[in-house]
Amino acid sequence: MHTLTFEGPLHQSKLKDSQIDLNFEGVYIWGFMVDKDFKPINGAKKHEYKPDEMTFLPYYVGMATGKGKSAMTVRKRLLKHKEVEKSHGAKYTRINESQFGSFHKDFPIHTGKKSYYKEIIKYNLIHKEKAITYFNNPLFMFHFYKDKLSPRVHELFNVKTHNNLPINDEIFSGLFIKDPLKIITKDKDNFWFVCANAKHLDHKNDEKYFENLEGITYYSLKGKTISVTKEFVKILSHDYKILDNTNTHIFKINPSEIFPGYKET
Repeated sequence: MHTLTFEGPLHQSKLKDSQIDLNFEGVYIWGFMVDKDFKPINGAKKHEYKPDEMTFLPYYVGMATGKGKSAMTVRKRLLKHKEVEKSHGAKYTRINESQFGSFHKDFPIHTGKKSYYKEIIKYNLIHKEKAITYFNNPLFMFHFYKDKLSPRVHELFNVKTHNNLPINDEIFSGLFIKDPLKIITKDKDNFWFVCANAKHLDHKNDEKYFENLEGITYYSLKGKTISVTKEFVKILSHDYKILDNTNTHIFKINPSEIFPGYKET
């Protein structure tokens, strides 16, 4: 049995602290500190974790490996993640703060299926169109924002640039569509993370190895996140367990498809 040991949580300000070693391969979880009502805390004066005053709410599970598409250290990956208005960060799903008390229980699990946007549309409709302000799929955006989108975005849609439509900057510029990630991570200085060192000794298949660890981590959490993961049946055979040294109580005893949430609202 191999152990994946998570340490943290650390505030984003620690990413530039050379005294903290984050230059390794591994798995990480980033998210926000919330109060007892699941409202994001203004982190400007609270860079130290205080478990009696805040709860860590995971939002994204990721990996950092020496090879493949994620060939970076944990530090470099998280530095990119925290820039939520740039590059891939601009395409992250934006969940409204009003859903922070429940999304980790009922949010649809993203296993990479092309039809996933249909589940997201249904989820948003169930929550009266107030759960998600942005999802990187044109069919979702047109369903909820057709009358607000600019002519340029309509043009991009009509030429069938469907799967990777770069519309984030345009839809959040002058259209009064709320960007919760910017408000939380930038305005409230609220971006926290935990991570585990998991250097792979056999580099012949790094990507698959870390994807499995990423999946084990996802299904070990008490709540769902917005990140893509493998189907549960595809990570069951891997002989790994989670050791939580974070004092956040975000993990279940064993990986499962049951997500009870982090605390009662």
